[in-house]
Amino acid sequence: MKKSQDKKENKFKNIFSAWLSAQQKEENRSVPVDEDTAALEALRLCLCCPNGRKALLAAPSYGIAEQMAHELKIWTAAAEVSVTTALLPEGSWRDTVTLDSESARAELLERMTGDDPPDIVIGSVLAFLSPTPDPKEFQGSGIILHRGGSFPMAKLIKHLVALGYDDEPQAVAVGEFSRRGGILDIYSPGMKLPVRLEYFGDEIESLREYSPDNGRSVREIESCKIIARSGCEQVDGTEEYFDFSDYAGERFLIIDSPDACMEAIQKYGGTRTETHWETFRHKFDPVHVLWSELECIEHGKSPERSCIGVSPALRASAGDERDTVTELSRKLSADFVNRALNDGMNVILSTSKPSDAEHIAEWLRENKIAESPNLNIMPLHIPCGVMFPAEKTLFLTERELFPACLRGKDRVRKSDELEEDLIKASRTELENMADIEVGDLTVHLNYGLCRYKGIKTIKTSGSSLESLELEFDGEKIVYVPVWQAHLVSRYVGSHLKGAQLSKLGSSRWSKAREEAASSAKGLACEMLRMQAIRKSSPGMPFPRDGYDQKLFEDSFPYDETEGQKKAAAEIKHDMESTRPMDRLLCGDVGYGKTEVAMRAAFKCAVSGKQVALLVPTTVLAQQHFLSFSERFAEFPIVIETLTRHKMGKERKRILERLADGSIDIIIGTHSLVGSDVHFHELGLVIIDEEQRFGVEHKEKLKAVRSTVDVLTMTATPIPRTLHMSMSGLRDLSAITTAPTRRLPVHTVVAQQEDALVSAALARELGRGGQVFYIHNRVNTIEKTAEKVRSLAPNARIAVAHGQMRGSELEMIMGKFIDGDIDVLVCTTIIESGIDIPNANTMIIERADMFGLAELHQLRGRVGRWNRQAYAYLLLPPSGVMTGDARRRMQAIRRYTHLGSGFQLAIRDLEIRGAGNIIGAEQSGHVDAIGFHLYCQLLREAANNLRGIRNPHQITCDLNLDFLEYALVTDKKHIAASIPPDYIEDERLRLEAYRRLAMFNDLAALDDYHEELRDKFGKLPQNAETMLTTVRLRILGAECGFHSVSCRDGKIYLEQGNGLYRPGGMIPKMNADWSPKKKLASLLGLLECVAAQLRSKKAQAMDGFKNQFGG
Repeated sequence: MKKSQDKKENKFKNIFSAWLSAQQKEENRSVPVDEDTAALEALRLCLCCPNGRKALLAAPSYGIAEQMAHELKIWTAAAEVSVTTALLPEGSWRDTVTLDSESARAELLERMTGDDPPDIVIGSVLAFLSPTPDPKEFQGSGIILHRGGSFPMAKLIKHLVALGYDDEPQAVAVGEFSRRGGILDIYSPGMKLPVRLEYFGDEIESLREYSPDNGRSVREIESCKIIARSGCEQVDGTEEYFDFSDYAGERFLIIDSPDACMEAIQKYGGTRTETHWETFRHKFDPVHVLWSELECIEHGKSPERSCIGVSPALRASAGDERDTVTELSRKLSADFVNRALNDGMNVILSTSKPSDAEHIAEWLRENKIAESPNLNIMPLHIPCGVMFPAEKTLFLTERELFPACLRGKDRVRKSDELEEDLIKASRTELENMADIEVGDLTVHLNYGLCRYKGIKTIKTSGSSLESLELEFDGEKIVYVPVWQAHLVSRYVGSHLKGAQLSKLGSSRWSKAREEAASSAKGLACEMLRMQAIRKSSPGMPFPRDGYDQKLFEDSFPYDETEGQKKAAAEIKHDMESTRPMDRLLCGDVGYGKTEVAMRAAFKCAVSGKQVALLVPTTVLAQQHFLSFSERFAEFPIVIETLTRHKMGKERKRILERLADGSIDIIIGTHSLVGSDVHFHELGLVIIDEEQRFGVEHKEKLKAVRSTVDVLTMTATPIPRTLHMSMSGLRDLSAITTAPTRRLPVHTVVAQQEDALVSAALARELGRGGQVFYIHNRVNTIEKTAEKVRSLAPNARIAVAHGQMRGSELEMIMGKFIDGDIDVLVCTTIIESGIDIPNANTMIIERADMFGLAELHQLRGRVGRWNRQAYAYLLLPPSGVMTGDARRRMQAIRRYTHLGSGFQLAIRDLEIRGAGNIIGAEQSGHVDAIGFHLYCQLLREAANNLRGIRNPHQITCDLNLDFLEYALVTDKKHIAASIPPDYIEDERLRLEAYRRLAMFNDLAALDDYHEELRDKFGKLPQNAETMLTTVRLRILGAECGFHSVSCRDGKIYLEQGNGLYRPGGMIPKMNADWSPKKKLASLLGLLECVAAQLRSKKAQAMDGFKNQFGG
């Protein structure tokens, strides 16, 4: 055996070319294939077609089409042939347009009518038959915009509306536009990033792309094309309509598994679709058919193939039993290689990563496969193993050599593009996430508990001022200027309905604040004491990463996100230190927390210590057991579960093996914290879904935390936990990067109707997917399953709930994971951690009965792949829901973007109340002043005790007699405000005021100035003045002034020990100066003072270095 040299690295290209030449003369339109070679045969048909004609490839389902499109790209790259491919998104289902696919289909239709259409378009048979717009109308609707060109904004907006675009405050999704003064944002299908047009009259003065995540411009561009929003069409029951064939041109058709295609048409296509399919087929010549082996036998065709997939052959040899496959896989693969070598075949073991070569070399040594000139290891990325009998060549990948791969063909989706360098900024302040709405209970920092009544414009003697209207006890109203909006936050306590508004002028609020501050200081002291004890406790440092760790991490088949890499590095660094780790791993559902935890578990296990993984449910324990077993299959690590289903002798045997060290990783529920559980040498505790465990179970783990490493994982962190992490009282790793090409779950909140459920089931089953149907009542779940069967008569339906026997529940979940069940009617037993990439629709009955965090966890069970997922939250008839339920539904509908778990956790807390989430002793203080303010006091107390300056704390007041915080003022004053005609959306305007109040750094303020200029256009004078006041406060704080005042032309700079007098004098202004000039003069003075202080500090530091050498 030898590794290939450079001259042999194109071996596959040479064999592929020889195979292609041998098949060139074949005109057989019926091609026998297996599941691994269908895409390869389709590529051959396309390359062998005379005159370079292009093709359509129709598959039975969207899932199969997606897989074939993925494989075609890999085969094309491996063979070094120039063939472009495209995947056709889904269309309409039973005359109902799939909204999220409208823009994706429009993008492909635009490519089809352009100068460079794809060579092969792959889609499901139903996607090809879905109605499309009239090709002539679609092609004529596009607009090309140029920088420097003229196109009136009003005319463009009118055209966008005609094309189906939505007018939104911010254009962050495809098919939206947003107008703000002279700026127009547009997100058209086909754009990688949305575009921002900045007008000067009717001329497009600037044209640039921007990030939909943060709204900031990325780069200038010269031109862009705006196309129709939708590539779908509703046909309203008409017999004839346009479909994809009207965009196909002179192409030929390839049909994969025609019997399965017809079955999909009959099950999901409706009454006219079968006839429509025949009409569609007759538009193409030639039509090639890819037959499976079973279809060949049924139709009397020869199953002989010119290329053969290796995995199907190995699975046939192994049989159907999962355990048999695991045990025999190595022997089967080794026998397969030996037989091929004995038959004189060239065997090439392909590697997609450099570390694969070492892994495969080790496999060859273990299986005692002798070196041979016909056995080579070469760098080559192909989707699966394949054999070319005529060319006497066999290609194998790791998937055929190792156990996990024999259970099914690899379905990994590697990104075809570099991940965009646009990471979502995670918001860390509760105030930014808790958007206040009219009628909400709020807390004013100085006045107490009140009710928010909205924004009002107050006019007084020539001035106009925007203010927050707050109602206090006795219907007393206080108007708070919007520039002080940061002083107001939403109230969260234990008893929201019984909360009493504060009385103005009373001392009760100030006393409550003082008592809460004292309580927060005591709690912070206790937390710091616990942290100090933990730091001084002797830990068990793990060794640095070795070869096995690298091998394990390299075998991860997906693309790691930057967030995963950073979190894994932080956790391993903690494990290698001498103090015990106590780290929170926070990431939204589906962001890859489990893989990071697996790497930590592997590091612990290979070091000879044990790992305990604590999970909240039995189903999640079983899911983790399967995932860990598959991921660790190549390593001698023993994994076991301990749940309520493990009883009697079996439980006793597991506990004995755990105590004597025979088990390396134990996965269990609350049983793991039982008094009868003893470890031989525990090194790492992993707690999954932390928010699901009560205080009692966490208290039992406290004794463990002081001596072993602890890793806690959650998608919806308890706010106290997060505040501890942000205050430095607990280490935090946050995975904020969504997996590449992950899509947000499309959430539908609607009243329950059979027609809606039937359409949702048909959509998912029609694309080859699976469905979770949540009915959270065990006594009526069978009745519900019967109703689902009537709505989807052709579907395979099963029931799962927590009262089943463990073996029965495990069998059902195994079948669902393997794809043998189409619809799982179940309770919330699947809420935590069930990862099934093919299940991408969830239907939840009586969604109003669930909490927000619970709904978010449930919704997170779908959308774990790069396929669009759906969540249907079904509600009872109107009038049945409570007010809290309505607020929950509004929140779940609003927070659908990737990474919204924390916002939903906070909103859930606000709706249901805080309870004793911080602890029984503190709950009274939380009720008195609100959860947000208490957490702020806790953070400030912790920072003060550690000598750390509190962020966002500017201590300099600004009082200028020539300035008013107003929209309009008289000539003697200058107005500072953010006008509504500059930022029209009230929520965005309030957010701008809040952000300005938080700045304590000039560089950050300059950056925000540029952000406002970019998003909303040139700042009006009022807004420029508003930012200047913030600059003055920052400079004043930097100089050590606690107040900067201007009265009667004199400037008073107040310090702790009196007035600061530059040159021994109080600075003065000319009385004849305009307010604008006075403001500029004051800014210049503070900049000069600040520069002098910086210079003195620098000189002092230089003197210190000179005196002490460095």
